[in-house]
Amino acid sequence: MGILLVLFTPVYFIMMFTSLTEVTFSFFLALGVWLFFKEKYIFSAVIWSFLPIIRSEGFVLFPLFILVFGLKKQFFALPLLSAGFWLISFLGNFFYDDFWWLITNMPYVGNNARDIYGSGSLLHYIHHTEGILGYPLAGLFVIGFGVMLHKWVTAERRKLTSSLYFLILIPGSFFTFLAAHSIVWWLGTGSSLGLVRVMASVTPLVALTALPGFNFLESWLKKKIMGSAVFLLQFCSQRSFGWVSTRIWEDLGFHARIV
Repeated sequence: MGILLVLFTPVYFIMMFTSLTEVTFSFFLALGVWLFFKEKYIFSAVIWSFLPIIRSEGFVLFPLFILVFGLKKQFFALPLLSAGFWLISFLGNFFYDDFWWLITNMPYVGNNARDIYGSGSLLHYIHHTEGILGYPLAGLFVIGFGVMLHKWVTAERRKLTSSLYFLILIPGSFFTFLAAHSIVWWLGTGSSLGLVRVMASVTPLVALTALPGFNFLESWLKKKIMGSAVFLLQFCSQRSFGWVSTRIWEDLGFHARIV
């Protein structure tokens, strides 16, 4: 079901057919989360260490990774969060003749980014919810987040359970990524162009958070109407695919004809 929710996410559906970095980022992020919950902490740290290499803003998620490793007392995994940086720096040194090329050749620097790329509303990405997640998935995400938070606070009495790590790593990563992009676009820094496609980097985590919401809603509807009615929700996000897909393609620099 999680895969279906991802596939019917408007922005991710479009990005799957491109060679851009958002899908690769989402794969490494989700793989690291899976390895963490499988208690493969070393491997998850190594996988996550490549996120800033794939997309430079990946470093904004590192405080969450450090937090969960700290709560798990897996301190030996913390240095491995830099493994990707050291490996790519070493390999690139043969080409750039500069071990620190990832820093010295960083393209997203400068004080004139606002003049070049512009800026916009702090709620820019919220206003594009329909084109990023679709309202049905966004609704399931909110419900799922509420279900997991309620479970952790009431049933688990705010203990260090898997629900807490779920909240930190899955919806927490989405909220952090969303906040980071919203702030840099609002401030006109970080060479942000305000492209909605960047949110595809974390939309699989939205689908995972939506699953508890889906299960909760299905259980409720079984009592009220019929269980199969819930399955219609995942297809509702397609209702505006025409204009949404066109807008996304225009962000990518292409013009798509939606059949």
